[in-house]
Amino acid sequence: MIADLCIKTIAGNQFSHEESEAIIIMKKKAIMSICFGTRLHDVTERNLHALEADFRADHPGCDLYSVITNESLIQIIQDEGDPVYAIRECMARMVLDGVTHLYVQPTYLLNGAEYDEMVDMVYS
Repeated sequence: MIADLCIKTIAGNQFSHEESEAIIIMKKKAIMSICFGTRLHDVTERNLHALEADFRADHPGCDLYSVITNESLIQIIQDEGDPVYAIRECMARMVLDGVTHLYVQPTYLLNGAEYDEMVDMVYS
């Protein structure tokens, strides 16, 4: 089994088949897609949802969490009744969901204050 080989190689230990399967089950991977956000639904559909569909296709074993960093926009979207996460809320949700391995995928095109703040929040 490839997963057994990977676990043995990475951990440097020998596990029984049952132990290896238990280790694999305990791993829960997720992708956190982070964007500044927009209220333009057609832009969100064409761009962000298309990117997230690619993320899902490229990483079929990972859950996907969408995050918006624009706090004003988060409030507007929540007031409209749509679920949306800020970074800290999303991280708390992932802990409750049992996520053990996280891939962070920002969609920012340029480094700047929002990017630096996002990095600080993810690592805190």
